[in-house]
Amino acid sequence: PSARTCRRSQVIKKMSTPRITLLMAVSTLAAAPLEARDSTTVSLSVRPQDFGAVGDGMHNDTTAVREAFAKCAALGGCDLIIDDGVFLTGPVQVSSGNTRLIFGGNGTLLAAPRDQWIGAGWTAEAVLTASLVQNIAIQGPGKIDGNGAAWWAAVHDDLSYRPHMMALRNITDLTVDGVALLNSPNHNVFLHDCTAVRVTGLAVSAPHDSPNTDGINFCGGSDQSIVDSHISNGDDCVSIVTSEDHKGEMGYGGGVIVSNVTCVYGHGISIGSIKHGTVTNVTVTNVTFISSENGARIKTYPNNTGLVADITYSNIVLVNASIAILIDGKYCPKSQKPYPCPPGDVAVEIRNITFEGFRGTVKPNQGCVGLLDCSELLPCRDITMRDIHLEMASGSPSTDDHFTCKSAVQGPPANDVTPPSCLSPLL
Repeated sequence: PSARTCRRSQVIKKMSTPRITLLMAVSTLAAAPLEARDSTTVSLSVRPQDFGAVGDGMHNDTTAVREAFAKCAALGGCDLIIDDGVFLTGPVQVSSGNTRLIFGGNGTLLAAPRDQWIGAGWTAEAVLTASLVQNIAIQGPGKIDGNGAAWWAAVHDDLSYRPHMMALRNITDLTVDGVALLNSPNHNVFLHDCTAVRVTGLAVSAPHDSPNTDGINFCGGSDQSIVDSHISNGDDCVSIVTSEDHKGEMGYGGGVIVSNVTCVYGHGISIGSIKHGTVTNVTVTNVTFISSENGARIKTYPNNTGLVADITYSNIVLVNASIAILIDGKYCPKSQKPYPCPPGDVAVEIRNITFEGFRGTVKPNQGCVGLLDCSELLPCRDITMRDIHLEMASGSPSTDDHFTCKSAVQGPPANDVTPPSCLSPLL
C-alpha cells in the first residue's frame, strides 16, 4: 500500500478466551475430533445450516453464520464447517480457542455487498477477525470472497475505511492451509503480533489494479512463515513490517520465512515501509515474480529512526518485472502528512542485506534493472550481491541495462553479477 504503517481500521474488542486453531486441509474434511472442556473426546461440529442458513449466495445469511460462530465459542471450540453452499454474510469473529474453520471444496463465505455493509453500519476491521486467542486453524480448499469491486471503485487509497479479508491479532499457534481468498476489499491476510504462524498453500486472487490488496502482511510477531503459495493481486505480494500501536516506542518485526511463493502483478515482497521501527531476520527464497512492479523491495521513511538488517533474498526468478531489486531509503507516498516528507538529521539504518541467485527479465525503459537509493545521512552498509544475471525482457540491448546506486551504498565486491554491480567499496 501507499503507506505501510499497519494502521487498523477499528479497535477490535479484546477477548479473554483461551486457544483457537485454524487448520486448512487441501484434500478432505475429515478432521480429528477436538477435546471438550471436560477432556472427553467428542466430535464438535457446527455448520451455518444448523441455524437456518440458506447458502444460495443471495439470501442474507449473516444471522445464521454468526449464530454458528457463537455456538462454536460456547462449546469452547469446534470444527466450524463452511461447505455445501455460498453463505452471504457480514463480518464474523472467531472468539474461542481450539477452533478449526474448515472450508470444504463446495463452501464459500461471501462478504455482503458494500451498500449492504454500509447500510448495516458494520465497521469491523475485516470480514473475518480473531484476537487474543491460541491454536487456530483455517482450512481449505474452499473460499472466502470479499466482493471487493464496489469497494475498489469507491475508495482508491488506504485513508478511508475498507475491510480486510482476514485480520488476526495476537494469535499464538495459527495455521492457514489451502484456503482461497478472492476479491478482498483491502488487505487479504493481516497478521499483527502473531506467534508460531504457518501459512501453506494460500491462494490469493484480485485484479492487478485493485488498490491495497496486499497478499499477506506480517506486522510484528515472531516465528512466522508462508510457503507453497500463489498470490496475484494489486499491491505487496508479501510485506514484513513492525508492530503498531507502540505509543512512541520502537516497533519490532521480522522472524519471517517466505519460500516457494509465486507473486503475479503486485508490488513484490517488501520489507517496510519502516518508520521508527526495526525489522530483522527475514529470509525470502525460491520466489517467482511475474509481471510484478518490483521483486525484492526495502523501503524506509526519511527523517525516522530504526533498523533493517539481516535480510536475505535468494533463488529469485523474475519474468518481465519492472525492477528486480529496490532499496528506497527516501520512501514518501503522497498519503503522508506532511507531504513531501520534511528533511531531518536522522535515518533508518539499512545493513547486512544479501541479494543472491537472481535470474530473469526486466522490462525495458524502467531506468535500470535495480535501484539502491540509500540515505545520505546513514549509508547502506554490508550490501552483498552475488550470482545475479538479469536482462531486458525484449532481449535487445538497452540503456537501462544497469544497476543504479544513489547516495552511499557500501558492500563487498560483487561476485558474478550481470549487469555489473554499482556498490562502493567498504570504508
